[in-house]
Amino acid sequence: MYQAHFGLEKSLFDGGIAQQEAVFIGPRQQLVVANFKVALTTLDSAIVLTGAAGVGKTTIACAALRTTTTRLALGWLSGTPANGTEMLEQLLAEFGFNPHRIGRAERLQMWRQFLNEMNATDSRVFVVAEHADEMDADVLSALQTVTAADPSGGSGANLVLLGQPELNERLKLPALGSLTQRIRLRQQLEPFTVEELDAYLRHCVALAGGDFDRVFEPAAVGTLHQYSAGMPRVVNNLCETALTLAATGAERQLTSQLIMRVAVGLYGIEPPAPATASTVAAPAPVAAPAAEEPPVLTDAIDAPAEHQPEMAAANAPDAARAANVEASEDDLPHQTQTTRPLAAAKPVDDISNSMAEALFGDADLDMLSAALASAGWSDTDNDVDGVVENLADTASDDSATMETPRGKYASFGASSDGELQLLDDAPAQADGRARKVASTH
Repeated sequence: MYQAHFGLEKSLFDGGIAQQEAVFIGPRQQLVVANFKVALTTLDSAIVLTGAAGVGKTTIACAALRTTTTRLALGWLSGTPANGTEMLEQLLAEFGFNPHRIGRAERLQMWRQFLNEMNATDSRVFVVAEHADEMDADVLSALQTVTAADPSGGSGANLVLLGQPELNERLKLPALGSLTQRIRLRQQLEPFTVEELDAYLRHCVALAGGDFDRVFEPAAVGTLHQYSAGMPRVVNNLCETALTLAATGAERQLTSQLIMRVAVGLYGIEPPAPATASTVAAPAPVAAPAAEEPPVLTDAIDAPAEHQPEMAAANAPDAARAANVEASEDDLPHQTQTTRPLAAAKPVDDISNSMAEALFGDADLDMLSAALASAGWSDTDNDVDGVVENLADTASDDSATMETPRGKYASFGASSDGELQLLDDAPAQADGRARKVASTH
């Protein structure tokens, strides 16, 4: 139902295993495909492709096999056979035979005759065993036997074993020595990086006839990567649900905030640990600490690398930063305000009262939203964007304070040269006088 809302001709993600042009092949995935081609030059060689659930092993294996030759018969063992007899029955049924009314000897003869006929027409036979890490050793041993080349000149079949990383440990069993000797490639498939995820989503939007920038806000990809851990299957599920909700709510784009709500509220995904801006485009919300005192708002916002020395100076012991301290009886009587330069702050004179983006870049706006969430601010009860706009209305020589369910926070102010700053709350001095620490930038 979101297609019309976002100007798409079809859904971003087709059901089932992606086929042909729908398969995303980035540089790392292309390397896997190239390795498959080399390993499959021998007619009865075996390949082991491992990776976490949902990482796309089946999709990549299918795409790689279909680029090897156009003359092929491809069979999938998608279940977990209980024994070798059941495995052979599944294999024959996959290739279109009815093996259920004949004995084991007849099944083996039927299978060998099929392999010989395929070999006579220069066609390849590929057997793909999914969930191979869950198969017993005797099933894997039987699979090796029926796909290996035979003494009468039969070429056998290529075998592709898919499974989670534990499969490599299982293959170390002595009973599987003949199988391991046939393996010409062991490949680990990794989740998407942020860059790969961005390219993958652009690929999907392009195939759906849409405009990527109309569908996703810039910071959404980074947030999606954090909550999906780069797993394609999780990415697809999160996007489908979030896009549907965005269309229902008439939202202009798929936002980071909506992805967070879907991931946590509907899928039960734990918020990831906070990450620096250099690794992802948008940080995840930071969970409030278990301490009794409420968190400081700006603790959820990472300072840029170029301001780390200033940050260290601002947090140094009193004696080390005494030169920066200016005591005044007119300052706030109950607290100290420690100022921090905002990473993407703009001069106060350039602040627009109607646009939150005048205060922040996209990433910093997401950081503020995450900080508000960690301070107990509820999106359902309060309008975060409205709070940001109110901050924009603050006079350049004043600071703004913010009431949240966890308490009051000093939030923003202006320095003498007109640069917007973050303000931290800090305890008053023992003598009751407040201190004002000047910006060190």
